Amino acid sequence: MYEVHEHEIFNKWKQDNTVAAINFLKQPILQKEGTNENKRYKVNFNPKLRVIIREAKFLDRIGRDIPNTIINIALQEKDYMRHIDKLHQLLRGYDVALSKLKPVERSLLEKNITELNDLMDKGTLNHNWFSLSIPEFIRECQEGIENFKEVKNRVEQHSKNIAKKV
Repeated sequence: MYEVHEHEIFNKWKQDNTVAAINFLKQPILQKEGTNENKRYKVNFNPKLRVIIREAKFLDRIGRDIPNTIINIALQEKDYMRHIDKLHQLLRGYDVALSKLKPVERSLLEKNITELNDLMDKGTLNHNWFSLSIPEFIRECQEGIENFKEVKNRVEQHSKNIAKKV
């Protein structure tokens, strides 16, 4: 009796979590928040996917037959965690680059900010957790952030020079 109930629970777990895991991985890697002037991004990795991976590892240890889909996802856990860490670093760099901009600087750099946001938006539109090009996306955005910082620094330097002369 107990084994039948346990078998039913496990089968429901397999069915529910296989579908859920695939749906979580189909989500974009970044999520956009805020308005255009105060746009922020966050990493869009559902914490429930980590739970599914952890449960699958434990169930595998006790000899349960885990679906291949979930096994493949669990085998890529380190890759997902590495991507998440790099995306968090990327977003910190983005936030720092756009922080402390004076309204005048923001309007001067509006075109550059739009270009940077267009790069970042690719993470909300073109890349999900199945994407093989996540590292390239991160590199491209890091380069975009560095280019923006260079332009921002030049604008700030010119602003300081003008303030000294005035």
